[in-house]
Amino acid sequence: MSDDLGKILLLAIVLIAGLFAWRAWEVKRQSPQWPSVEGVMLTSQPRAMHDNPAEPESAKHDWVAEVRYAYMVNGVSYTGDRLQAFGRRYMTKEEVQ
Repeated sequence: MSDDLGKILLLAIVLIAGLFAWRAWEVKRQSPQWPSVEGVMLTSQPRAMHDNPAEPESAKHDWVAEVRYAYMVNGVSYTGDRLQAFGRRYMTKEEVQ
């Protein structure tokens, strides 16, 4: 009986994880068609994402684009820091620039 309960629980976990993965894929797939507006880039710089934050001098890391921008829609000002629906990591500093 407990073996069946374990299988049901595992199946439920897999289905829930699959649902979240499907939703994330849908957002990523649709995001290029979202409306856009003109804006102003406030900051833009590459930042190293270290495998071990306790050792920032470590040569082992990926790079991300750290940005901040401002824009206006219908007279309301907004700021943001995302370039796409899901963050992207780059292999080199030059690639992120």
